[in-house]
Order: sequence, then C-alpha cells, then structure tokens
Amino acid sequence: MTHRYGLSLEIKDSTDTADIVVWDEKASKLLKRTAADIKKEADEISAFLFLVFCSAQLKYPTLRDSIVFTAATMVNVPKTKKTYCKNKECRKHTLHKVTQYKKGKDSTAAQGKRRYDRKQSGYGGQTKPVFHKKAKTTKKIVLRLQCQGCKHVSQKALKRCKHFEIGGDKKGKGTSLF
Repeated sequence: MTHRYGLSLEIKDSTDTADIVVWDEKASKLLKRTAADIKKEADEISAFLFLVFCSAQLKYPTLRDSIVFTAATMVNVPKTKKTYCKNKECRKHTLHKVTQYKKGKDSTAAQGKRRYDRKQSGYGGQTKPVFHKKAKTTKKIVLRLQCQGCKHVSQKALKRCKHFEIGGDKKGKGTSLF
C-alpha cells in the first residue's frame, strides 16, 4: 500500500500479530514545505495510518488485543514457579512457592513512633503534616518466592496493575500470565 506523499506500508505476517512498517521515501522534500502544509499532510498521514490500522485489524484480529492489553488489566500468577535459588545450599533452578508480599505491622517501639506519640500527647492538635495529595491508584506488586528445597525466601517486584491474582484460571482474554 503506498500513500501519495511517498509513504509506503508493509505488513509482515508473523504468528498471531502483524508488524506494520511505515517509511518515507521523500523526506528531503517534506522538510522544505511550510508549517501549514506540513500540518495538513500530518493530518492526512494520521488518517492514512488510521485506515491502515483498521485494515490490519480486520486481517489480524489479535493485533487490537495485543495493543490494547499491553498494560495488563489483570495479572494472574501461578502458585508455584521454577526459578533460580541464590542460597548456598541450592544455587540452581528449583521450584518456588509464590505468595504476595504484605507489609508487617508497625512497631510501637520504633524511635520515630515514640517521638511522634510524645509530641502528639496533650493539647495542641495535630503536630505533624498529614499527607493528602495521593496520586497513584495502584501499588507495585511484590512476589515472595520461597524455595521448596531450602526454604530460602527471595522477592521479585512486578509492574503496577489494578487486579492481581495468584493461582487463578489459565490465561483468558484481557489477562497477563506472569
């Protein structure tokens, strides 16, 4: 498929997605035009690329799914995972039990907590600033991997996700299997 401004399109078929390659044969002439011409051409090119995407979507229906679900809406992790154990006893790939890391209970004996409680006591209201400008809607998931051979525990951080599940059903539409 070739556009009238010298843009050429090539779709290479792979297993289940399409590689779309777009290049410009007349780049030197496009640079010499005015800003208005370039904006008009950019609008036409974006419309051309939209048509290309729609035609590729009809030919390769999984292309849309692979683009839409790059940021996984749900992460599903198996209950066991074979990975490398760094402990002196193992130092090889073994089966690990997977759980989600949880923050422990705050210690009341910590110096900062004792200082804060002392300052808060009595009259005078709130003495330290309380944070209200929370921006993030998700947290990064941390996996706790326990070696089934030597019981050594290691942690692995994943990316952010809205929904996280351990040992759920196998991969379906719209999920990411770790």
